[in-house]
This record gives sequence, C-alpha cells and structure tokens, in this order.
Amino acid sequence: MPRRRDVCKTNSDILLSRFLMRATTGISLPADERFDGSGYPEGLVGERIPLLARVASIADVYDALTTKRPYREALTRAQALEVMREERDRGLHDPELYDLFLGVIASRPEGFLPGGEEA
Repeated sequence: MPRRRDVCKTNSDILLSRFLMRATTGISLPADERFDGSGYPEGLVGERIPLLARVASIADVYDALTTKRPYREALTRAQALEVMREERDRGLHDPELYDLFLGVIASRPEGFLPGGEEA
C-alpha cells in the first residue's frame, strides 16, 4: 500500500502538470498568430491574441533569426531587428510590443549571452 505522502506528492504533481499545460497552451498555441490576423490556428487579430503569446512570438522570431540553422547562418542583431521591423510594418507583430522589445535589445549592446553578441 502506498504511503500517504507518496500519494499526496503524486496528486500534487498531476495538478501541477495540468496547471502548466493550461498555462503554456495559452502561450504556445496562439504564438503562431499574427497581429494582422494572418496567423494560425484561429486567425486572431490584434489584442485578441493573448499578451503572453504576442511576447513569446516576438522573442521566438528574434531567437530563430539570430540562431544558426542547418540551412543558413545566424543573422546579426542588426539584421534580425531589420527583418522584424519590416514584419512589424507589414502588421505581423504588435507594434507597441515590438518597440518595447527594441528598447530592451538596445539597452543591452553586449547581448544577452555570455561572450557578447548573440550572432
């Protein structure tokens, strides 16, 4: 027979995993939505996209652009920000959040990773 403490820990682990699934689904599923409504899975527009999903989307795009891929080299910070600026101007990113992101990036000219510039 399992000890009561083990049963309680298992139950709390199950509840935590369910909570985390719900919390992250609200970020991960709509992270492919675009501010102009051209994204998926639901074609949400503007602020109908959850805030955390809009933030995650911007961070994900920056990471994807500044990380080396098997099919291309990483872009420099300046190149990545230019691509993202063009995407913002086409309506793909929340312009207010993009501007805040740009401010964060500008405040860290040495980059965010040990050793300096990301790319």
